[in-house]
Amino acid sequence: MTANAILDELATIFPQASLATHAEDLRELTFPRLNGNDYWFHMVAGPGLLQVGAWLGEVDGPQPSFWYMPFESDGFAQDAEHFRRVSLDVLLRRTRITQARGMLFCTFLCEALCEGVWTRVYKNGYLRLTIRDLPRIPGRRHVYTADKTLIPAQSASSKEKG
Repeated sequence: MTANAILDELATIFPQASLATHAEDLRELTFPRLNGNDYWFHMVAGPGLLQVGAWLGEVDGPQPSFWYMPFESDGFAQDAEHFRRVSLDVLLRRTRITQARGMLFCTFLCEALCEGVWTRVYKNGYLRLTIRDLPRIPGRRHVYTADKTLIPAQSASSKEKG
């Protein structure tokens, strides 16, 4: 299954999501920010680009640098099925993203709650000297939560279970 087919499938499973096509065949699937959640997810697919990410901030405002998971590196080789599994994991489970501020780096660790245990999804980091739009946090560590999950459409969730 291709990354574009997966975006189409996710848009069918979650009809509340918004699918847009931008220049140069870049497609972006954005999910709504649910009340009470600190962030919301989006998926991006295009030539040489495949990512799952989260946005923090106002829905219509500028987005600070935050958590994302790239699939375009040599290690992933645009593994579309892995992209699909991670996308469903973060959409269907409670998640949390921990921001840690160090001397040189700021990191974001995303975890999903699987059978009562927080399981690592992916950790990314930014060199603090080069990124100016990192979220400001009190202290060295802050946990953002998304306790509410999206509800799949009935027909799509039946396919997913079977």
